[in-house]
Amino acid sequence: MIKVLENKLYISSIEIFRPNYCMNSREKLLIILFINLFSLNLAVLAPVERNTNVCKLQDYDELFLEIKLKKLKRLNIQAQKVMKESILLASAEHDLSVRLIFSLIQSESSFNPEAVSTVGAKGLTQLMPQTATKFCKISESQIFEINQNINCGSKYLKRLLNDFNGDLKLALAAYNTGPSRIRSLKKRNYTEAKPYISRQTKAYVLAIEKSYLQTV
Repeated sequence: MIKVLENKLYISSIEIFRPNYCMNSREKLLIILFINLFSLNLAVLAPVERNTNVCKLQDYDELFLEIKLKKLKRLNIQAQKVMKESILLASAEHDLSVRLIFSLIQSESSFNPEAVSTVGAKGLTQLMPQTATKFCKISESQIFEINQNINCGSKYLKRLLNDFNGDLKLALAAYNTGPSRIRSLKKRNYTEAKPYISRQTKAYVLAIEKSYLQTV
């Protein structure tokens, strides 16, 4: 059912996630305790297709977030709960991977809800006030609210993905440096645009890519 290899935890879908079966809170708690006890990394929770069993997919995502957010010292239990629920809701509403949203927040703000950049980007997903107001219709007073910020940042990233034909790296570059800058390059994909993108933006894209790939 559970095996450890190279300090990572592998969980068999056949044993734990039976057809039409959802983990209960006790089973989730046991897995979390097991991981924390042996300081293991969450490596593989057997692959699940989005169109097969939604219940199982939610279990994977919830477990992933519970484990990851529990390790963040800056967040109290209530903040962890709100953040988990907000990421799950944004993922469902905007059809983005939970782990992509997690990686975006990690790179943008290191999970500091009150983060403010030198250029004025604010909150968990580092929204510029004008973007939040124009694109998501949220006021500056709402921009630091966990649920509002995560939902708006996710909505904005999804829009950029659509604008750049699903090219995740190009969409992330646009999120970081601004879509007008990326459009002005008039390149078809990230590979073509990369030589003209700043070192800082390339490092940003690479950081999210690495974080995201490590969680899937």
